[in-house]
Amino acid sequence: MQVDSKQISQIESVLFVSGQPVELDRLKESLNLSSNELSELLIQLHIKYQSNDSGLQLKVTADTVQLVTKPENYEFIQKTLKTERKRPLSKAAYEVLAIIAYTQPTTRAELEYIRGVNSVSALQHLLDLGLVEECGRKDVIGNPYLFKTTELFLQTANINSLDELPNLESFKESLNLNNE
Repeated sequence: MQVDSKQISQIESVLFVSGQPVELDRLKESLNLSSNELSELLIQLHIKYQSNDSGLQLKVTADTVQLVTKPENYEFIQKTLKTERKRPLSKAAYEVLAIIAYTQPTTRAELEYIRGVNSVSALQHLLDLGLVEECGRKDVIGNPYLFKTTELFLQTANINSLDELPNLESFKESLNLNNE
C-alpha cells in the first residue's frame, strides 16, 4: 500500500481535535479504508511520534486510538499548566476496581459479597472518575445494575484489553509459594 500523507494528516487532525479515544471503525468508515490500510497509516503515524523530538505518542487499544502526551513530560505539563495531580485511588477503590475488572459484569451486591463490606462510596468514586460504568441490569429479582470497566480503565491501566490483566490463578500460586 502506498502511504497517503493526506490521510495520515487527516487522522492526526481528528485525533488532536478529539482529545479522546477515537474508534478505529469510525476512522475506517470516514476514510473508506480496510483494516489493513488503516493499520498501515497508524504504523506510519506511530513511527512519526517515536522520534525523540516529539512530545506526543499514539495510544492504541483493541478498538480505539488516541493522541496522548508522552509520560515523561507529565511533570512539565503539570508545572506549566498548574494542573493538580490527581489523588491516588483509595485501597477500597482499588479493591472494587479489581473485582469489577475480573468479574465483570457484576452487581454491587456481588462485589460487596467478595469484599465483605459496603462498597457504595468506592463504587461511586470509580463511576465519577469514569473507570467503571453501568452496563445493564441483571435478570434477577430487583434487577440490580451491572457494572464493567471502561475504555478509560484500559488506558489508565496501560493495557489494550482485559486479556492483558494478570492471571489470577498464577498470582495465587505465587502467593502460596511465597508463604511456604
